[in-house]
Amino acid sequence: MTTLPANLAGDLAVIVAAVPGVQALYSTRPALLASAAAVVGKTVEFLTPASGGRQFDAPDAATAEVVPPQTVRVDATDDGIGVDVRIGVSDVESAADICRRVHDGIFQHLLHNDLGEGAAITVTVARIG
Repeated sequence: MTTLPANLAGDLAVIVAAVPGVQALYSTRPALLASAAAVVGKTVEFLTPASGGRQFDAPDAATAEVVPPQTVRVDATDDGIGVDVRIGVSDVESAADICRRVHDGIFQHLLHNDLGEGAAITVTVARIG
């Protein structure tokens, strides 16, 4: 399996945000899913053997721990790495051109870190304008 640098996702987020035409980075995980996971995670804590198997009132979404959104997802595989990013772009130029620049910026950074071979990069436009 490919070993990833410690802050690769954060470094890639900075690179993507600096690409001309990119106006925003969005979570690669849907907000509703992230909220549900936070609540379920807290509920599981209450059902662990440490609590004697007793069920307590599960916290509601307003009191659940908030996990910062992951704006660039990086997954290591046996074949290389996968990078997934969702962006908002300006409507001044082609979204396809902006996506190509984002892809190229990510790929150049991966090459610089000897991670480019076999990399699968997905750039999704979540909003235009």
